[in-house]
Amino acid sequence: MNGKVHGFFKSSKGVRQGDPVAPALFILAEEALSRGLRNLFQNSSGGWYQTNAWCSAVSHLLFADDTLIFTNAAMAFRHCPMNLFTKFLTTYNSQDTWIWCPAQDGHFSTKSVRSILTTEADQQWAILWAPYIPTKWSVLVWRIILNAVPVDGTVKEQGIPLVSKCYCCSNPHEETTLHLFFKSAIALAVNQKLLLSVLYAALSCPSCGKSGVFGTKPDSKTKGYWIAALRQDSTVKDNLNARIPSVVRWFTPPSGRLKLNVDGAFKSTSGEAGGGGIVRDQNGNMLCAFAHSYHGLNSSLAAEALAMRDGISMCCRNGISEVMIETDSHNLVQIMTAQQACQWDLACILQDITAKTQILQAEISHTPRETNRVADSLANFALFCPSLVSWKF
Repeated sequence: MNGKVHGFFKSSKGVRQGDPVAPALFILAEEALSRGLRNLFQNSSGGWYQTNAWCSAVSHLLFADDTLIFTNAAMAFRHCPMNLFTKFLTTYNSQDTWIWCPAQDGHFSTKSVRSILTTEADQQWAILWAPYIPTKWSVLVWRIILNAVPVDGTVKEQGIPLVSKCYCCSNPHEETTLHLFFKSAIALAVNQKLLLSVLYAALSCPSCGKSGVFGTKPDSKTKGYWIAALRQDSTVKDNLNARIPSVVRWFTPPSGRLKLNVDGAFKSTSGEAGGGGIVRDQNGNMLCAFAHSYHGLNSSLAAEALAMRDGISMCCRNGISEVMIETDSHNLVQIMTAQQACQWDLACILQDITAKTQILQAEISHTPRETNRVADSLANFALFCPSLVSWKF
């Protein structure tokens, strides 16, 4: 002060807000506090806050007039009695008591605080997301509890009028979440058989599976309960139009013939499009392939049609005839077989395909998406190609 070192002095008059001296005094006090905290943490062990071994330790953060001090409870547990920390912090008669308790290993953790702050209702949700329950089951139950399954009843609650009918019951009934999963004929049958299966598993020996706690023997019809529960009459089957799941794979062409698989890719958000195709022989060996990017398209059907045209053109250039053409576009196959009307903007492309197909004596058929993976990969690769890319062996 006045060019000389001076000790502490008592302030006799405060500084008003907006005074030019106030920021300078604040910076001086904040700098002294920051250096003091830094020295305190550097000279002590175990006081730093560190998320893991690869992150730098943090002692404090300063922003404007806010100060955040990071530390752990090691020093507090070292110098304070343990019985002080095993009490709960609650407001009783305007007095606070401690609630932050150490974990089972004796150390303080944020998880123990979170378990205290979490309500009982929130803790019940943890059972739903247990690691031994499949995630898709947990998601389904979670959506059922929140009434987020898009059944007819939920859609009507959003103000969309529709006629509702549950196809799981022979007698007409409105399709709601409660009815579909708990009160329908199939739900009652499944829940009943599931309960029997759970009781059987609880009474049976888990190691040998022969005799249960009460001497019961395994029932050979236990596995058939699920099939019987899901068995439906012909009326319900017709309404559901059920399809039996089956394993699909790509089949090689007959001896002496070749097979062309084509596919198109289209991104509606960016307008990018591409097509790809591959020709393979009876042994599954590749003869030729292509990947071509397209511009100015407005639908995935257009990308599928251009990919088929490019694939047929590739066969013409390589002298391939009597080729079998497969695509996973059901709409394109229906258009080519005159089962569906052709769009006007694709008329020229489809006419070119028809003419070249007659020259090659080609056969066009539909194939599931799962068996058209190679062509799909080429179509997605074409999105990053500036022009036509072809391979020949």
